[in-house]
Amino acid sequence: MRGIALWLLVSAGLCAQTRYARLGEVAGSVEARIHPSEAWKPALRNTPLRESSSLRTGSASHVEIELDEGSVFRLAENSSCELSDYTRLSTGQRITHVTLDSGVAYFSGESSWRDALILSMPGAQVSIRRGSRVRLETGFDASQLAVLEGEARLSSAAIELDVPEGKMLRLDVTRSDRFRLTPEISQLDSDTWSLTRDKLLAGDASRNRLPGLRYGVRDLDANGEWIDTAEFGMAWKPKVNEGWAPFRDGKWQWYEGLGFTWIGGESWGWLPYHYGRWMLQPSQGWIWAPGARHAFEPGEVYWLRGPGLVGWGPLAPGEVWTGAGTPTLYLKTVSTFARYAPGADAREIDPTGFTATPRDPLAVAAFLESLPSLRISRERLEFEATDRPGVIRLSPSPPPAWRQPERGWSEPVSQAPRPPVQRQVVQQTIFVAQPSPAPEPEPIVETYYVAPIYTGIIVMNPPEKKPTQKKKKPDAPAQPIEPAK
Repeated sequence: MRGIALWLLVSAGLCAQTRYARLGEVAGSVEARIHPSEAWKPALRNTPLRESSSLRTGSASHVEIELDEGSVFRLAENSSCELSDYTRLSTGQRITHVTLDSGVAYFSGESSWRDALILSMPGAQVSIRRGSRVRLETGFDASQLAVLEGEARLSSAAIELDVPEGKMLRLDVTRSDRFRLTPEISQLDSDTWSLTRDKLLAGDASRNRLPGLRYGVRDLDANGEWIDTAEFGMAWKPKVNEGWAPFRDGKWQWYEGLGFTWIGGESWGWLPYHYGRWMLQPSQGWIWAPGARHAFEPGEVYWLRGPGLVGWGPLAPGEVWTGAGTPTLYLKTVSTFARYAPGADAREIDPTGFTATPRDPLAVAAFLESLPSLRISRERLEFEATDRPGVIRLSPSPPPAWRQPERGWSEPVSQAPRPPVQRQVVQQTIFVAQPSPAPEPEPIVETYYVAPIYTGIIVMNPPEKKPTQKKKKPDAPAQPIEPAK
């Protein structure tokens, strides 16, 4: 039975493909946390965000998250959110679940017919199907949904209601059966900022040249131009100063399962560093060729490693790099170097301020395919083992027996208090280990649905829809009264 549980864990890893969102527009005091076991750090534009990443803003601050399917989620001041679920199944279906923990947030976008896009706030979930713009607000005793454009469906423990455009719904958190639907939306100061961002992102001319890539596109229009090349087809040329080179302005950040990942310091430094390759042309300078493969990459570079330092440079389009030989672009440009001490288990490599660039790099360093992997931190191991939702704890001997309940959420087998339930998503199925008071606990298998299922839901018609009226049958004609004889 232990082998079956391990197989399920492996299957979950194969089915759930990692997705990366872009940390876009940043203003004011904003902090990011890539993994719940890590510390909060100042948010940097172009930082890749993955599942379980969190953001929070201070006063007079805001931040924007660009999702890979083209939608955007924004935080106003004094707000916080988390990418609770951000995966792609083996079927290609994308599961996106963003949670607003506090403050005010905006969402603009839509979900395709097979994807699931859910926004959560205290006491309720909001489902988005077609193109919509919504505002979410959380308070001490209430949560609010305002539909600025389109429509959205709000679901709670007591109601499930389609909120039309121009309406706002206020839900009492302490009493889930109490809500109020108002015909007008109250205005906030942050509404203007979000609307301005929507208009800017709507005019992406580069979107037609990059089918399948939906985020970070507008920055290409504002900071470069598209040119037609004989070798690579349409390529993008950035507006940069003389002597500029890619993978120089920014730093490397370690990501578990991905390795050292480049965070570009340029405002446009997202797509050109994680998709496609760079090339140096004698007459045109540096150009970026998007390529046909739309898989997120940490940064396509060659590596040089020597005592106390590490160097890197871009790989040419189509170049297969194994660490042997000399990279195509090595002799055409100057490699970038930084201080590097692998024994210190440093999770960042920053070239800023490094002045000990060797005149002859190959005299003190050697090429290699990639840098060695770092040790997983103790804090992350403890989190994965105890606190992370989705982890199946394997019991010692004897192994637990698994049973399949009826369709839907299972009822508890005992009313005695239990530790928090731990779930593992495997092809839309959650396996829940729930110890009971008995000496040998029996975990329960629960079925997980992408669309939330609630008990005791009251489905109500929107105010503008009138309930259908049954047609009244015509009365039978009255019989004529015969005159008295």
